[in-house]
Amino acid sequence: ELDNFLAGKMLIFFADETANIRNVNEVTMKVSKVDAYSGARGWITLAAGDAEFPLLALKASGQSKFYSNTSVPAGVYSKIRVTVKDVSVEPKTGSRKSTAMPSREIEIPATLRVNEGKSTGMTIDVKADQSLYTTKDEPGYIFMPVIRVQTFNNVTVTTYSDSSIALGGGQMDLDATYGMDLAGTVRQNFKLDSATKLGISATGTILILK
Repeated sequence: ELDNFLAGKMLIFFADETANIRNVNEVTMKVSKVDAYSGARGWITLAAGDAEFPLLALKASGQSKFYSNTSVPAGVYSKIRVTVKDVSVEPKTGSRKSTAMPSREIEIPATLRVNEGKSTGMTIDVKADQSLYTTKDEPGYIFMPVIRVQTFNNVTVTTYSDSSIALGGGQMDLDATYGMDLAGTVRQNFKLDSATKLGISATGTILILK
């Protein structure tokens, strides 16, 4: 219930503007929750519920996939946390496989501004081609998320007859790219070198191979 404080609308979209990945038909990310943090209120949930995002299909269509539209407390948020249930890879040959990740929680130090009675939009663009690594260790793939986050406040929202939603206008608060390191920490403008050889230890730890 939001009766006791000022609220605005928060709309979340997932996208993928990645380059082509050889030998892979699809990379699917299943998200279970998105939270945001403010110094005044701590962590609050922006959206919850399992949703699958076929990243390469989104790239091919040039579209974003809508995840949530909900009322949230007005204010400025300094962190976004995406909880990932699974990232799976469908190779061109063979069966679908889950990937190993340093952390299933992607905590991004990103600014999000929600104004009273207004709508805020956030696009989470997962760069699958920069995130996916192969390894000889099971399950065969490692996902080190590289994500571009864009946030806009005071946007206009248009809902079409097919239930699709588009955002317009507004003021951009953030346009930045973040990457997860081996410890599971997300840092701005970070990405492992694409030539880095990764492995998985017997305890499930992801490590750099010499």
